[in-house]
Amino acid sequence: MKCRLCQGEDCELLCKDKRRSFLYCNDCGLIFVPPYDHVSLSEERLRYDKHNNTVNNKGYVKFLDEIVKTVEQHAEKESDILDFGCGSSAVLVHLLKKRGYRCVGYDPLYKKVCDQVDSGFDIVILCEVIEHLRAIDTELDFIKTMLKPRSKVIVRTQLYKTPDSIRDWWYARDFTHINFFSKKSMELAGLKIGLELVSVRNEDIFIFA
Repeated sequence: MKCRLCQGEDCELLCKDKRRSFLYCNDCGLIFVPPYDHVSLSEERLRYDKHNNTVNNKGYVKFLDEIVKTVEQHAEKESDILDFGCGSSAVLVHLLKKRGYRCVGYDPLYKKVCDQVDSGFDIVILCEVIEHLRAIDTELDFIKTMLKPRSKVIVRTQLYKTPDSIRDWWYARDFTHINFFSKKSMELAGLKIGLELVSVRNEDIFIFA
């Protein structure tokens, strides 16, 4: 099976748990769950709907504040910002608008689309999203088309420590997580959208420019 990120063919079975397999790409280092072990879209949405990701959840808002701080370091107030995979409540959009930014959300799973795609964005944010993308190569190509010149992309996700650690890693127990990155594969994801990894914040926030 080809790698879902680099399309390399040097992929091997890394391990299995009770419900799915994990494949490892020897070319780019991506660990991914093969399509035949993906849950259905309805199961995926059902899991998301159980999350209390609302403005009233102080813990969730605090989690998103790290993204807000990152945006404040890298964006002007007149920047056009897209929260790619904003979820049903689009809390990050709300928080950024409160700070005076122009921000819209996009999430086809919740029928949230925007009419600004053709005009482009200065900042695109994927906060706890890239690990869920089923057609990651296609999605990255799509993001690339939405970027203005000199745009930046902010990605938040956890990196695995070693390939063998995936077996007992809490992050891999979420059955909606299907892509797991090393620094090498994260850098490649940036190159797929035409950008380079320029800085990392708090070990899990990656800024591409």
